[in-house]
Amino acid sequence: MSGYEQVIEEAGRLTEGQIELDEDALQEIERALHRLAARLEEGREPVQIVLSWFEADEKKAGGRYRTEPVTVRRVDPVFQRLELADHSRIGFGQIYGIKEPD
Repeated sequence: MSGYEQVIEEAGRLTEGQIELDEDALQEIERALHRLAARLEEGREPVQIVLSWFEADEKKAGGRYRTEPVTVRRVDPVFQRLELADHSRIGFGQIYGIKEPD
């Protein structure tokens, strides 16, 4: 019976679709990524920011939006992603906001 309950619970779990950003928002993110890359290159140390991104769900279509302080150790222009201090990676296409921490 527990397998059935898990299936029902998973089916009832809500996910969100990823929003498509307009050109102005995409340009602002690109400028923020350039500033972040320059800061990393200057200091050679990880930089803390507040990042908003879409995290795809591993089990079903959609995902969720997250906004959290993160520590960035590298901006990778080749693979189009941020590499964080915890060794996770977030693709540029998943990002919808970058801010300096308060």
